[in-house]
Amino acid sequence: MEILGIAALAGVSTISCKSPVYVQKDESANLANYHTYMWVETKANDHDNSGRALAYADISVRNAVNAELSKQGWREVNNNPDVL
Repeated sequence: MEILGIAALAGVSTISCKSPVYVQKDESANLANYHTYMWVETKANDHDNSGRALAYADISVRNAVNAELSKQGWREVNNNPDVL
């Protein structure tokens, strides 16, 4: 009975943490002509003039996105990208 309770609690915990994901897509957008991209540095606010060090999570996300975009034929550039 204890194992069943633990399993039920684990199942409820897992389901309750799942968030829905909503994706908007413009069907008229043609991305076939875009092949290069560049990351944009972000600031905390308009008055933030300091350089922000990338956190481990930022680096992990960038690496994952870079890998997926590379699979799709995109490449990261430093100048004149198709997409920022």
